[in-house]
Amino acid sequence: MNQTKGIVSVLKTWDMDKVVYNLDIDETEAMNYGVNRSDVTAQIQMMLRGVPVATFPKENSMDYTVRVWLPQKQIDDFSTIT
Repeated sequence: MNQTKGIVSVLKTWDMDKVVYNLDIDETEAMNYGVNRSDVTAQIQMMLRGVPVATFPKENSMDYTVRVWLPQKQIDDFSTIT
């Protein structure tokens, strides 16, 4: 890709050692709590990846995004989301 005319920079946007989770969501049980599959997935994603809460612009550059997330010891404890 670096040799493609017009491309200035190529960067990967993922980690080669990233963890992939396969969730088996009981949709009937989720509905008992008034949530659906996408609600459950969004909540877990917020806990693992954080939530963007602000951005700070930098002149002539990309903005800095500020994320808030749980401390690692709480991410590793499933009871924090129940």
